[in-house]
Amino acid sequence: MRRVFKYPLRPLGQTAHTTIEVPGQPTLAHVDMQRDQVCLWLEVEQASKPVAYSIEVVGTGHPVPDAYMHLGSVIDRQFVWHVYQDLRKDQLSIKK
Repeated sequence: MRRVFKYPLRPLGQTAHTTIEVPGQPTLAHVDMQRDQVCLWLEVEQASKPVAYSIEVVGTGHPVPDAYMHLGSVIDRQFVWHVYQDLRKDQLSIKK
């Protein structure tokens, strides 16, 4: 059975890297701000084994490596944050 779960990312201003453990290969449902924190909502198959995914949050105008896959962008007052999966570190990609 599939379910949608929220995965909060590291608070902005700290390191932009977050590793999340997700059952199997998830499908992206949504990216947004909630209570001043960037979050991912992913549809997952709960019966699957957990897999680690490397997520990066990058500010507008900052470099984006070629191996990053864009998942979504969020507006945080005067800032825009862009959420990527680092494909260099992960065996599977998040489905869009």
